[in-house]
Amino acid sequence: MEPRTKNLEDYDFSFYNRTNLPGLENSLMNSYCNPGLQMLYYHPTIRYHTLSHLCKEENCLKCELSFLFHMLDQTPPGNAPVYPTNFLRTFRFNVEATNLGLVLPDFSENLQEQFDASKLFQTWVPFIYQQLVQSRSDDASSNDIERSFSFQQVLTTTCLICGSASGKRSTSQVLNLNYRDVEKENKDSLQFSSLVSNSFSFENYLDKAWCERCQHYNRAQQARKIELLPEVLTINCDITTEDTLVLLRPVLESDVPTSDSKQLKTQKICWDGSNCKNTMCKFLHHDTREYQKYWIPERLYLKLGIDGTVDKANAKDEKENRSYRLHSVIYKIAETKASTRHHLVACIRVNPFYHDVHDHSDKGEWYLFNDYCVKKIGIDDALVCAPQWKIPCFVSYILEGSNLPLSTPTNPIARDVFSDNWELKVLKNPREGPFKPLGNDEHIGKGTLVSMDAEFVTLQSEEAELKSEGKPVIIRPSHKAVARITVIRGEGKDEGVPFLDDYISTFDHVADYLTAYSGIQPGDLDARSSARCLATLKSAYVRLRHLVDIGVVFVGHGLKNDFFVINLLVPPEQIRDTVHLFHLPHQRMISLKFLAWYYLGANIQSGSHDSVEDARTALKLYRIYIKLINDDEKTLRDSLKKLYEAGTRRSWLIEKTLK
Repeated sequence: MEPRTKNLEDYDFSFYNRTNLPGLENSLMNSYCNPGLQMLYYHPTIRYHTLSHLCKEENCLKCELSFLFHMLDQTPPGNAPVYPTNFLRTFRFNVEATNLGLVLPDFSENLQEQFDASKLFQTWVPFIYQQLVQSRSDDASSNDIERSFSFQQVLTTTCLICGSASGKRSTSQVLNLNYRDVEKENKDSLQFSSLVSNSFSFENYLDKAWCERCQHYNRAQQARKIELLPEVLTINCDITTEDTLVLLRPVLESDVPTSDSKQLKTQKICWDGSNCKNTMCKFLHHDTREYQKYWIPERLYLKLGIDGTVDKANAKDEKENRSYRLHSVIYKIAETKASTRHHLVACIRVNPFYHDVHDHSDKGEWYLFNDYCVKKIGIDDALVCAPQWKIPCFVSYILEGSNLPLSTPTNPIARDVFSDNWELKVLKNPREGPFKPLGNDEHIGKGTLVSMDAEFVTLQSEEAELKSEGKPVIIRPSHKAVARITVIRGEGKDEGVPFLDDYISTFDHVADYLTAYSGIQPGDLDARSSARCLATLKSAYVRLRHLVDIGVVFVGHGLKNDFFVINLLVPPEQIRDTVHLFHLPHQRMISLKFLAWYYLGANIQSGSHDSVEDARTALKLYRIYIKLINDDEKTLRDSLKKLYEAGTRRSWLIEKTLK
């Protein structure tokens, strides 16, 4: 999908997604990862073990995947897409990803023409698998993922001078298809199962390889033998060169309709495909056309020999055969047949257990994920290839009969994230004003009232251009980052006292500190010079997530924007936003400063914004709202009418001196 050029509120996402499954936003840098993130999320093994993971490492991609998967789990059907902001932020700062060239340097209008997303994706998938399986001593989930996704191999190097051989055992999570010894005239050797079999067991020659016996670099022969096949087989199709595409064209074109009639060539295909229920529809449907055998099979049968070779099998009933069922296919889609612009989409088979857990009424099997566009499709839509515009990049199979984790994972974010052990501070400078950490004996749970405010800085300013008709079009969206998070107690003897008040350290270049609105000064977020109490975004994030998970009720002003930038999903029933509480339909939103002047007689934000002051003000306003609504709705409505009348008379400007 093209990146959005409208604001979030002005966009009708239901037009692009009428399913129960969430999409991902594509206006962020490095959003070429979106198909891979969806592929990982809908794999039961990865989803289960990733959601169970939490560590104290600041830039852990597995933790960020866990937070992202949680948001995908909690997103209600029909809502706006999920933003993978924090994951992509951590991904951007990953040194290994940068060295591999996976991090795109900057936003560009012609980004899709400058970078081949399919080539980046070939490196991204092995990279993300390595991040998932790099196990810590206390992380059993990494070992489970490695056992499921890795095939064990032995690489034997034989010196061609002395004949001595040496072997090395290793594991790999991705099988790259090998086209070197394929005969173009032999269509059977071009079949997918034959290519998979030949790619497992290959032999090649090395010009230079060290020989221990000869103590010299000699020519050598290298061969690979397989010891154990994985439960999850991920295959890189590696169709990135014109030569490979020409080689596979005969078998890829066998996926197009066999009829040569002019009508089938010119008539348009129905948007709903095989799921169309309109009996009067005049468009073409995949299930009404005759197809030849698909190049990508729905089931793949392999046999591991005693000598370490992997052969394709025809019969499923043999005990030594392994039957794999297709889970997902990542396709490279061209915008037009003659265009060089392209993007990646994912066709994924969603496990029925996922629908059961989320109480979905429409339990489809195959879905197309194109960023924020999600659509239910048939099996033929997932398997059909077209060499001119739809080329497979990655294919994933799951071993039939494998023991997939189908239970709900345990939430790893517990109360101890508020303990000193989770105090991941960058600088432990003293805080200004009163502060009291959350005590172990202090009760906080479902329905507990807290008040929150956050301040932000701008990392990237919005850029727009005027079209010929005078309409502005966003060519570079703005990007903000959280700079300070404050949460105060909303009840009890310590009401109004903060228990979370951190400035968030950042390594990003800050384009605008927004000091007049945020109170953040240059240098406040720099660990080398700041006088503030700096913390990592992750330490503040997990504490907020814990509060959300236990059902705490948040009071604040403009909380929707706060949680959006923090990249945290909060159920609407846990939000009490004074922006909406003190608002009449079809009228403007009222600032916290004016509300405080009108209802509290307070002149806040006179110098600069302070998140503690704003949180306390929002809490006081919420108390007034409760008092008004408890009287009767007419009392509240009359009060709001007088509020708007006062604002209109003063042009929404408050008096400098309060009477």
